[in-house]
Amino acid sequence: MRRQKAAVSRSRRREVRENSISTLYAEGVSNTPREGMRVSRAPQNSLVQEALGRIARDAGLTPALEARLIEIAAGLTYREIARRNRISVNTVKTEVRALLHALRAHCRHEIEDAAATAQARADDGATPDELYHFLLLRFE
Repeated sequence: MRRQKAAVSRSRRREVRENSISTLYAEGVSNTPREGMRVSRAPQNSLVQEALGRIARDAGLTPALEARLIEIAAGLTYREIARRNRISVNTVKTEVRALLHALRAHCRHEIEDAAATAQARADDGATPDELYHFLLLRFE
């Protein structure tokens, strides 16, 4: 009985600690991420997200894979995506693998790089169609 109680309290303490560190960092209270924690990029322009969604629909991706595309493009890690969507990290890996195959990309960094470049173009005043065609060329 005592062992079980201790195990529950240890896991609860760990959960509270992780949540509080992540929350403080997300809210900007702490400006340094925890060691080993990857810093995500800023949220993307809605024009870039719209262009990525259009690419996903043209490739015949499911709504779940479309969501993964946008999350990968935003620079989220597998663990962050899994936590947000309450799914397993292995499920995220499988979905990203299917996404990469459908887009003919070699790795997730290609998606991140294309989205960052599209973001820069959107900031410079590119139209939604220009962003779409730019991303379309990157994933062909």
